[in-house]
Amino acid sequence: MAGVLALVTLLGCDLETRGRILWGEGTAPEGGALPDGSAHVVIRSGQATAQLGGDGGDPYTDICPTGEAVVGFHGETLPDDAGLIVVVAQIQASCGKLAVDPSGAVTVAPIAMLPEHGMYTGPSWADLCGANQVVVGFSGRSGQYVDDLSFECAHWVVSNVGGSAVLTIDGTSTLPPAGGDGGSAFPAVSCPPGEMAVGTALRSGFWLDAFSLVCGTPGLEDGAGP
Repeated sequence: MAGVLALVTLLGCDLETRGRILWGEGTAPEGGALPDGSAHVVIRSGQATAQLGGDGGDPYTDICPTGEAVVGFHGETLPDDAGLIVVVAQIQASCGKLAVDPSGAVTVAPIAMLPEHGMYTGPSWADLCGANQVVVGFSGRSGQYVDDLSFECAHWVVSNVGGSAVLTIDGTSTLPPAGGDGGSAFPAVSCPPGEMAVGTALRSGFWLDAFSLVCGTPGLEDGAGP
C-alpha cells in the first residue's frame, strides 16, 4: 500500500519521511505492541530549551540526522582564563537511531557524532545514557561560561493511549556531572513533556559559553513503502 508523504520541518531543516504517521491514528493492542510488528520512529517539529551561560563566543545549532536523538556527550574540561575555576572546555553530542521492535520495545543504536565545539583541551569526560535511553534534560552550573553539566536520560516504550500507539517515558536516570563548581547552580532544564533531545543550540569560542538542548516530539510511522 502506498504510503503518505509527510514533511517534517525541524528548525528550518526539512526531514522527509514516508508512511502513515501514527501520533493520533491507528490501533495498538493492550501493552502498546504494534499490530503489524513494523514501525519507524520519526521526529516532528522542534524547539530549543532555555539557554544557560553567557553571551560570549559564536552561536551554533546542531541537529541529529533524521530519526535520531541525542544519547550523550563527550568533552574536555579546563581551568578558565583566570586559572581559578574549571569550566566545560569542549563538548560534542552523540546521536542514536531509534527503532521499535514487534513487542513495542524502543531500541536506540548509537550512530552519529555532531560537531565538536570549544578549542581548549584538557581532561576528557563522557556522559552517555544507558542502553536504549536518550537525553531529555540537563542541569549544572553557569556564569559567564558553562561551568558544569549533568544530563537526564529517559527510556521510552510504545504505549496504548486511547487506542493509539504512542511513545511514552517509563523511567529516567541522571548522569554524573562534568565540570567544576564555579558559577551558580541552575535548576534542571527539561524538554517539554513527550519530547526528547534531537540536538543542541549553544555558544562557544575557546570553551563552552552557553548551552541548551533542541527538543522534538517522537512519533511512529508504519512500515509501508512509498
